[in-house]
Amino acid sequence: MPNQQKLNRIDLYVNNKEIWGYIPPPIETISAFKSIDQDIIDLELESLVEGPEFPISSSLMSFVNREMSDDLNVDDIYVINLIRRPERLKRMLKCLEIMGIKAKVWKGIDGKELNDKTIESKGIKVIEGYLDPFHKRPITFGEIGCFLSHYTIWEDIITRNLSKAIVLEDDVRFERNFKNRWKKALQMFDSKSYDFLYLGRKHRTHRMKAK
Repeated sequence: MPNQQKLNRIDLYVNNKEIWGYIPPPIETISAFKSIDQDIIDLELESLVEGPEFPISSSLMSFVNREMSDDLNVDDIYVINLIRRPERLKRMLKCLEIMGIKAKVWKGIDGKELNDKTIESKGIKVIEGYLDPFHKRPITFGEIGCFLSHYTIWEDIITRNLSKAIVLEDDVRFERNFKNRWKKALQMFDSKSYDFLYLGRKHRTHRMKAK
């Protein structure tokens, strides 16, 4: 195409600042046709990272059936959200709707509302000399609030005697084919004596070890 444009003296411009649309892979085989639903779901989720949700024509609404019934084979799914971040919650709820996942919203503890006195009153002490292994700085109030948000969920899991639970933060970005990949991972997880499965945040290497 660029060569043809050059021959016809047509200028070619590249714009990396705007998203004009998404193109699903071509449907060339029956197996590819069967996966088109998942491809569309993945495109919808990806679009929500940068912008608004896909518009659905009113004439096609009858074909859109998204029951919020999938519990991902666990007892409960938590979504941590700060009250001052409603836009994140809106996006997250839409992502869950697209995938048909039922979850509960959990009020997070906001680091902006913490200070040395409130932390001390909770009996929290920072390890002397601790530095973040990635940023080489002391822990922040935001990170403490994040930890406390997870901690209160752990307490709820124990109180309710749940066997398995998933904890998601409201800025999570789902991998392609997330549900099927998760369920396969859970089967492997169940076959081993693990108590905790970390779905991901930062990539660690042998060079990035906390001291």
